[in-house]
Amino acid sequence: MKAVRLIDQLSPRTQYADWINTIGNIFFEKEFYDYALECYLIGLKMRLDCLPNEHLDIAESLMFLGDVYIKKDYLNQAQSYYEKALIIYENKEHVNSNYVLSSIGTIYVSWTRNL
Repeated sequence: MKAVRLIDQLSPRTQYADWINTIGNIFFEKEFYDYALECYLIGLKMRLDCLPNEHLDIAESLMFLGDVYIKKDYLNQAQSYYEKALIIYENKEHVNSNYVLSSIGTIYVSWTRNL
């Protein structure tokens, strides 16, 4: 995580955000969800600082956050991030809309099972 903090101190550029998200993906795959979450939040902040709000990279960051929150069983947070990503993806007619919709559906199924 020291490397992530050092990258975060550099000027916000999309390349650094990509690197941080890649590190987050590695943590996610290793099931270190708290570290992945930290990386994804930093990556989103960097992207928001240098990209327009409707950029696909921002949607990707939002989707990654939804993924990690669903793994941590924070379904309300996951839904919130997925819905924000979905707005961007649908406006761009991007294929990831399908993945995000499926993830939101998974959340709804989890909620109905817990009733």
